[in-house]
Amino acid sequence: MKRLISISSAATLAFAALIALPAPAIAAPASFAEWPVCATAVDQHCVESASLKLSDGTATTLAAEGIRLEAYFYGDAPNTAIAVNLRAGTAQNLPEKLLGAAVTFTLRTSTWKPAPTMNGQAGFVSYSTAKVGENHTLSVTATTIRYELKQDCNNESSNCDGAADQVYAAYLQVTFAQNSSPFENTVMSTAGNLMGGGWGSNSSTTFEIAQPKSAPFSLDALLVTSGITKNLSSTAAFVAKNFKAVLTENGVAVGTTTMVATSQGVLVRAKNATGGSLVLKISPKAPLPKPVIQKVNLISKSKQTVTVRASKAAKLISVSCSTSNGTLRNFTSKTFKFTPTMPKGVWLCSASFVNGYRGPSSTTFMLSNRG
Repeated sequence: MKRLISISSAATLAFAALIALPAPAIAAPASFAEWPVCATAVDQHCVESASLKLSDGTATTLAAEGIRLEAYFYGDAPNTAIAVNLRAGTAQNLPEKLLGAAVTFTLRTSTWKPAPTMNGQAGFVSYSTAKVGENHTLSVTATTIRYELKQDCNNESSNCDGAADQVYAAYLQVTFAQNSSPFENTVMSTAGNLMGGGWGSNSSTTFEIAQPKSAPFSLDALLVTSGITKNLSSTAAFVAKNFKAVLTENGVAVGTTTMVATSQGVLVRAKNATGGSLVLKISPKAPLPKPVIQKVNLISKSKQTVTVRASKAAKLISVSCSTSNGTLRNFTSKTFKFTPTMPKGVWLCSASFVNGYRGPSSTTFMLSNRG
């Protein structure tokens, strides 16, 4: 049985979910069973194509370079995910001349629907998914990295000094969860230990990364458009212009970061001359304040007026309310004093200021319609 080298990639297993296969079902390969090359147009659970470009742009083939692309499921249903590795024979340590080479591949995954994000140890170039009938494909271009692994180098111990336990002159491994995965961002890095990456209630996202200091560090994070819309009510163009990415070690800024809007979201790149226990935080340049609810006045059994302390930074107020049975109601107001019309019931609400993005939420307040 093959052992996954990646520490961070294994976390995807806990969140993947099985999608029921329609009849007649195509039997999925067993965990760690290597997928073949697709032989016909209808084959599934196979590698449709794979190509390679060296770091200088020279097109070549995997076979010519003595390597192969290995794809397989890992984990048992309902916690299945897909891993893809490059191997030289049985080894994942590729020849040094392949450092920075770009591999492009397409997998046919049958009715297994891939999430819109991926994770792994590589450099990010592109990722897309498609569906034809009942079947899905995923297509990736990624670059190989120098990868050094130290088992006790993590964000809790910060023990990243000294020699690495394993060194790979060139390496690539990427993993994919199913569509139900809560991971909202694609993250590819040289680090073996990575945590975080979800949007927080303070309108920011943080990655905690650890790798041996002996190797240069890089991280590519694609903040996908769907996550920006869901968590910030914003756009990739706005986030790329009005948010900042800061890489720190022990609270001190290090390295360099860039943010660029793409057709898929915002691509954040962070680099540092050395590894270590690092934190990458992406947050607004001009944070919106947390709203302060000054007053909720009862007008009648079915009406209340809400007064929010005014803020020059806000253009709108976004309010989200829910009931005990899970019913949701969202609305906006252009004024700081408003009387919402709520359906019958008791509602627990919170408010956020909006100015290009949705800021942190206020403490909760109650609205009711007992009419």
